[in-house]
Amino acid sequence: MIGLAFAGVYGLWAMFCMPGLRVPFRPKFSYVPETDLSKYRNVMVFLAPAVMGVLEEKLLKELPEDARLIVCRFPFPRWPHSCTAGSGLNQVCLHC
Repeated sequence: MIGLAFAGVYGLWAMFCMPGLRVPFRPKFSYVPETDLSKYRNVMVFLAPAVMGVLEEKLLKELPEDARLIVCRFPFPRWPHSCTAGSGLNQVCLHC
């Protein structure tokens, strides 16, 4: 946590105080549409409802048949779930 805070502060400082210099490191984040999900058997999803439709298509296409999927708060629009726990914003769905 401290490392991330330092990296953020250093990045802002370098960007504004020394605009000609480049930051020597870049954090790497996984962007879901570019990630191959076929090797995963257990997936947990916690995203905004606007993204769920696009992600649903990708998961149906790439996940293996025996994969388990846990979805928090917002269920997939067209994918039936096996069981649920909670309700509203505390809802968790299991897709098998």
